[in-house]
Amino acid sequence: VSTQSTGMYLGDWDALEELTSKAWETSVGTPVCKEISPLALMACLNTSKWEEMGKYVETIDEFTLDGSFYRAILSIHRNDEKEAHVYIARARDLAATELTALLGESYSRAYSVVVVIQQLAELEEIIDYKKVGDDDPE
Repeated sequence: VSTQSTGMYLGDWDALEELTSKAWETSVGTPVCKEISPLALMACLNTSKWEEMGKYVETIDEFTLDGSFYRAILSIHRNDEKEAHVYIARARDLAATELTALLGESYSRAYSVVVVIQQLAELEEIIDYKKVGDDDPE
């Protein structure tokens, strides 16, 4: 899947998910799968295809920002609060390291990491919200 061909799909999550799924099927066991995974994960997240996310996330090292971030999301979806906190903490540490390096280069390059840090805080809020929901007798 080339960047040029995926450019027209960004924002059209259903079409991107379909494109990455087809590309994945024809590329199983090749390095292409690793390249497809980040786009496929974004598409699955935005189309709520949780089971599909599981197969894509396995190709991304869990000790990377993307790997920890998407594993945290899946852990929250699976109601595994303990595992989610582990991945959120790891992602936050990785983001801090990356942010420090990028801020020396340019703010615009660091911005995407700042967004991820904000999203990590929001994931923690989701965990708290789910806990309150579990305590609610209704």
